Formats: sequence, C-alpha cells, structure tokens
Amino acid sequence: GGESPRDVLERVRSWLPRIAADGAPVAAVTHLGVVRAVLSAATGWDMTTKPPIRLQSETLHRFRVDRDGTVSIVECNVPLAARPVGDAL
Repeated sequence: GGESPRDVLERVRSWLPRIAADGAPVAAVTHLGVVRAVLSAATGWDMTTKPPIRLQSETLHRFRVDRDGTVSIVECNVPLAARPVGDAL
C-alpha cells in the first residue's frame, strides 16, 4: 500500500527534533518524497497543490532544523558538481 505524502510528513516530523538535538550538521541522501515532506514542514505547504518551490533533480536542498523540530529553508536547487566517471570522492 505504501505511505501517503502526509504519512511521510508525519514520520519525518518525528525524526527532525532527534537529528537536531545535538546541533551537529546532518546530511541525508533520500528520495524526493522525503525532501518534499521537509519542504512542507518548512513552508506549511499542504502537499495538495503545486509546491511553493520547484525542486530540481540532481541538486542539493539545504534546510535548517531547530532543536524543537522547526524547519526553515536555507537554499534549494544547489547544483552538484559533475565528476568524471571513475574519479575518487
């Protein structure tokens, strides 16, 4: 059956205060559904209409999460640097 977008949002909302608790930066690699849920938490978007920001694929999206779980946008759609195949990270 899978999760609805609102189910994902609720799951993400329960996770945000835990990752922000120690104040350390966190990077997450995930699918667009989770990023859209975080965008919803940051903007109040109800996920039934077009998103307030068009999230582009193959880009980075930065959010700030306060210790109480409040989310705000730092920047979206930051291009990722291209690397030739086989280059070491």
